[in-house]
Amino acid sequence: MIYFDFKKIPFLRILLPLLIGVLIQKKADVDLHIILPGMIMLFLFIVLYQKYWKRKGYRRESIFGIPVSMLLLLGGMALLKDNTIAGEPERIRLGTVALIPVEKGKTYKLILDRLWERRPSGWCPQDGRIILYIEKSIRLDHVEPGDRLVFNCPLKQIDLPANPMEFDYRRYCEIHGVYWIGYLDNKNWKQLKGNAKIQTVFIPERIRMKLLKFIDGYNLQNSELATSLLLGYRENLEEQQKLEFTASGAMHILAVSGLHVGIIYGILMFIFKPCFRKKPESSFFIITPCIWTYAFLTGLTPSVTRASLMLSLYMVSRIMKRKSSLIHIVFFSAFLMILINPHIVFRVSFQLSFMAITGISVLFQDLYAFLKTGNWLINKVIGLTCISFSAQLFTVPLSLYYFHQFPHYFLFTNLLVIPLAAMILYSGCMFFLFSFLPPVSSFFAVILDILTGALQSITKLISSLPYSSTANIGVDIFDIILLYIILISLIVFFHKKSAPAMFIALLITATIVGKFCYEKILQQKQNKVLICSIEGTTVLNFIDGDLNFVATDDTSWINRERINYHIKPYWIHSGLKEPVFISLSGYSTGPVDQSGTIRTWARQEDLIFIQFFNTRIGVLSHHPLFNGHNHRPLKLDLLLINSSGYVDLSEVILYIQPERIIIDRRVPYWLSAKLESQCDKLNIPYHTVLSAGCYLMEE
Repeated sequence: MIYFDFKKIPFLRILLPLLIGVLIQKKADVDLHIILPGMIMLFLFIVLYQKYWKRKGYRRESIFGIPVSMLLLLGGMALLKDNTIAGEPERIRLGTVALIPVEKGKTYKLILDRLWERRPSGWCPQDGRIILYIEKSIRLDHVEPGDRLVFNCPLKQIDLPANPMEFDYRRYCEIHGVYWIGYLDNKNWKQLKGNAKIQTVFIPERIRMKLLKFIDGYNLQNSELATSLLLGYRENLEEQQKLEFTASGAMHILAVSGLHVGIIYGILMFIFKPCFRKKPESSFFIITPCIWTYAFLTGLTPSVTRASLMLSLYMVSRIMKRKSSLIHIVFFSAFLMILINPHIVFRVSFQLSFMAITGISVLFQDLYAFLKTGNWLINKVIGLTCISFSAQLFTVPLSLYYFHQFPHYFLFTNLLVIPLAAMILYSGCMFFLFSFLPPVSSFFAVILDILTGALQSITKLISSLPYSSTANIGVDIFDIILLYIILISLIVFFHKKSAPAMFIALLITATIVGKFCYEKILQQKQNKVLICSIEGTTVLNFIDGDLNFVATDDTSWINRERINYHIKPYWIHSGLKEPVFISLSGYSTGPVDQSGTIRTWARQEDLIFIQFFNTRIGVLSHHPLFNGHNHRPLKLDLLLINSSGYVDLSEVILYIQPERIIIDRRVPYWLSAKLESQCDKLNIPYHTVLSAGCYLMEE
C-alpha cells in the first residue's frame, strides 16, 4: 500500500500543481501575457537559487519546492488554450473526414478536421473540428476517414444548455476539439477525387471502418456488441443495452479500456513467449507496436491511451532493469497525457480510468494478501474480486456524479463478464487474423456471436434483479471532494492505525449527513414553476416539495423520454420523485393531482388556465376569438404563448392582463420577434425561451 508521503511519490508532486493550474485556467481564463512573465520570473529565481544559494548551504527543500510548484501551476495554466469561438459566415471550405460517418434518423453525421477556408486573400487554415449533418437523400458508403470534402455552408456555435443542469453538449464537443456545427443538403458539398495521399493520422480510423464492414458482412445477431468490445465503436448500440450494462455494473466492458489492453497484452505475451526467453528485451519491440496499433484502431480513447502508455513505460523499465512502482507509472502517464493534451483532464473516461487504476495501485496488493487462500482457483476468484472492488471504490464518487446511480451487484457481475470479455477478445482476434480463410473466420464468427449473446443475457438478467441498482442519486462537486477525503482517511487509518485519520473520516461523514438533511429540508419547502426549452413541444414543470408535475402538449412515450433527457438532471439534483405527466390538450376543471395544488380549466377555446398555489398561468395556443363583451380582464402572473400563428397582443391585453409574457420555444422565430416588439411597445416584461432558455419562477 502507498505511504501518503509526497517525498516517496515524486511524480504526484509534479502532477498536482500542473493539474491544479489546468483547472484554475478553465475557470479563471487568465490571459497568457500575465502567465508568461510569472513563469519567467519563477524560472530565473530557480536558476539563481541553484547556482548561488545552494552553494552557500542555505538550501531548504520546502522553500525550493514552492517556486517549482508555482512554475508547474503556471505551466498548467499556459497549456490550456480556450479558443474564442463565434459563428462563421457562409464560405467555401475544405476539410478531411476524421471519424467514421454515422447514420442518424434523417441525416449523416460527419466530423471534419484539417479545415481550410477560402478568403479573398486565398486559402487559410482554420483551427478546430466541425460537425456536419448531411441530408440523407443518398448513401455515404463511399465516404471514409481521410477523404477530403469541399462544402459551402454557414457554421454556427453549438448551443449552450437551455435548461438548468442540462447536459452541456457544447462543453463536451469543445473538450474533443469540435467548435462548430453545420447543415448541408446534397447540392452544397462534394467529395474530392484524385490521387491525394491519405494522411497517416487517418489510416487507423480507415482500417477500423473496413473491420466494421467485415463484421457486418457476417450478419451477427449481436454485431453491435462485438464492434463495441473489439473496436470501441458504440454508435450502433441501443439505449436499452447501455442502460442494462450500466445497471448491472458492466459499463466498463462496453468502453474499450485498460482491461481490454491488458487482455491483448496477455494474448501477445502468450503467443510470443518462446521468443522472449532468450532475449527478454525483444518484448518491447514486438509488444509495444502491437499495443499502440490496437490503441489507434479503437480510437485512442483516454483509458486505452493510459493503459498503452503505462505498459510501454513498464516495458522500458524492464529493459533498463529498474524496478518501478505501479503508482509511479500511473502518475507519470497522467503527467505526460496532460502535457500533450490538457483538455483531456475534463473527459470522463480519463477521470474514471485514472481513478480506477489508482485504486488498484493503492488497495489491491494488501487486500489480496489479506484474503488469499491456498487454493489456486479460489485465489483467482479472490484476485478478480479484489481488482473489481479496488477500482470501483475509487470511481464511486465520480460515477455517482456523472451517472447518478450505483450498481449493487457489480462484484458478482464482474466475476462473470470479465472472463467472458476475455474470451470475446480471444475469439475476435482469431476472427480477424483468419479473415483470409472464410471457413475458419466463419467458425470464429459463430463463437463470437454466441459469447456476445451470453454477455448480453447476463447483463440483462442482473439488471432485472430486484434492487440491482440505486438510481437518481444527486451529488455535487463538494460531495465528491468530501467522499474522497473520507476514502483517503480510511485508507490511512487502516494502514497506519492513525486516530486523527479516523476522526477526519467521521467528521466528514457527519458533514455529509448534515448537508444531506439540510438539503432535504430545503427541498420539502420548494415551490417552483419551470417553462422548459425543448424543441417541438411545450413543457411546464411544477415542483411542490418532492412532488413533480409535468404539463405538456404531447404525453407520448417518445416525448416523455425527450423531456427526461433535458430535465432529469435537475429533478435528481432537486430530490424530486418521478414526474406525473398532465396533458395540456385535455381540458379539465378542478384539481388534476391528489395534492390539489394544481387547478386547470378552459376559459376560452384557445386559452388554458392553470393555478399553482398562488401563481396564475395562462397558456395561449392561438389568437383567441373574444366575444367582444366588456368584462373584467383576467389577471395572470404569466401568460405563455405557444402559438404558431399570428397573435395581436394589443387585443389580447384588453381581456388578459399578464404581469409577464413567456414566448415558448414552439413559436417561430419571425413571430417571436414580432411578439417581442409588441411587448416593448406595450411595456410588458417578457421572456423568450428560444433565445434566453428555460424560465424559472420560485414562490
